[in-house]
Amino acid sequence: TINLVVSLARIGWAAGGITGLGVACIMAREALQRQDERELPRVDAFAAAVAAADSVGSRIVAADLELPDLIQLLCLSMGPLSFLQLIVAELSGEAARDPIKRGHFKKEETLSDWAERRRDVSLARASKKHGEGMSPALSSVLVDARDKRF
Repeated sequence: TINLVVSLARIGWAAGGITGLGVACIMAREALQRQDERELPRVDAFAAAVAAADSVGSRIVAADLELPDLIQLLCLSMGPLSFLQLIVAELSGEAARDPIKRGHFKKEETLSDWAERRRDVSLARASKKHGEGMSPALSSVLVDARDKRF
């Protein structure tokens, strides 16, 4: 667990200095809150996506940004006010009110139930709306910029 925090901190610092470190700390806090090693062991997400694609005969695997690139994009897109909004949302608990978060509707939600629930399009829309209200700059990077890129 401490290795995760240290790794994210190093990546954040290298990608965006003090702002990147702040973003990485928020990411680490989020990751630690939803970590559940009893149900799902940590694996390389890309390798898991390739294996899943291979299992159904697919030749296309959805892509995403590498973590340092994502943190750098966040740092470039978020000014001090946007970063402050994000910190306030985290500390006030507003970030945890995102309807797509695991345990939002049922505290003891299993990982498989949560994964199934995340497929609901109306839930994704509600989560996007929540994100736009909580931190427009963060939502723009995590949703809009990634959608345009991929």
